[in-house]
Amino acid sequence: ACEAKIRTHEQKTRQTEEQLAEIANTAFSDMLTENSKNLFDARSHIIVDRWKGMSQDQLDDIRHQQLTQIAERQKIKNAEKCFDETWKQYSNAIAKQAIIIEQQIEDDKRQYNHCLANENKNLAKIQREREDYLNKILYRSAPTATFYQQFNTTSR
Repeated sequence: ACEAKIRTHEQKTRQTEEQLAEIANTAFSDMLTENSKNLFDARSHIIVDRWKGMSQDQLDDIRHQQLTQIAERQKIKNAEKCFDETWKQYSNAIAKQAIIIEQQIEDDKRQYNHCLANENKNLAKIQREREDYLNKILYRSAPTATFYQQFNTTSR
């Protein structure tokens, strides 16, 4: 009977120790302590059932990368804005040059037409003077019938 008591007492002690060990293992296991060393399997993939979130270092690293990307995007946006402004100034300058050249062409055309009109007036005046000379001085007398009668009076 004494041996049976000792055995039951040892068995209860062993059970109690096992229960305490199980409680300690549960309390200090990777599951509750979020041990990141056992988070990856042999292929370096994350074991999903052990994932409890990112560490503060990982979150800080991500935030730093986000801020870097925001700064890069802002820099690119500023460069594009500067390029657009430069392009706008360039296109405005080209448009102004085109307007100036167009006005110059119109002025040249107007001046050419004016010179052409003056030249035509001069030519018309010269032609009128020639006509007047021909009509009033050179051909002032019209031929009479006697003038025409002197021709074809003899046969050959």
